[in-house]
Amino acid sequence: MWFAKAVKNLKWWDIALIKAGVFFFSLFVASYISNYILVGGRWLWLILAIALSIKPWSLALRHLK
Repeated sequence: MWFAKAVKNLKWWDIALIKAGVFFFSLFVASYISNYILVGGRWLWLILAIALSIKPWSLALRHLK
């Protein structure tokens, strides 16, 4: 599969850039949602965004090694 080949060819800085992009995008989505649903629960959304951005990549990297 082309996706598996592309993932295996990623360097560490590519992974860092992808992680940063996913992190900031999830922060943006979480803050956008929290403005409309939970105005007082911003710390909850921040923690959720951090967890969502870290967990999938740690699982993906674990499978590659």
